[in-house]
Amino acid sequence: MKAKAVCFFCFRKLWQTCAIILVLLAVIVSILKYTLPYANDYKGDIETYLHDKFAISISIGAISASWQGNGPALVLEDLSFKDNETAPISLTIAKTSLELNLWESLKTLQLKSNYFVINGFHTSVNVANLFENSDKGEVSFEQKELIEGLF
Repeated sequence: MKAKAVCFFCFRKLWQTCAIILVLLAVIVSILKYTLPYANDYKGDIETYLHDKFAISISIGAISASWQGNGPALVLEDLSFKDNETAPISLTIAKTSLELNLWESLKTLQLKSNYFVINGFHTSVNVANLFENSDKGEVSFEQKELIEGLF
């Protein structure tokens, strides 16, 4: 009789834990949905994060975000990668649209998107500096690695 009571106690605690996790997940998703329209306020923080994580100088003109389908949809406007002495290429993108699939991203613990669109892609290359720093014929700069990582 005591084993049966312990089994029911454990089952009830497991059920309560699952319910609490489900409620917390719903609260987190709701907070994310309601804070998405304020994404443009964090533009500087996002630029700093990208600079720290990928070592690129990036400028974002405007960010708009909303919830569509299975996750957040982001629109980045006037996106530009600044050139410097180690990166002889300058990129500007008029508009980038991205819809993340939240559930697939959580399952795989990696960002998954439903669509990713780049409109108005323009680049200027300083050919003299492009091959100047390469000793072995291998060209390397941060924008190149970032773009290669997308595909």
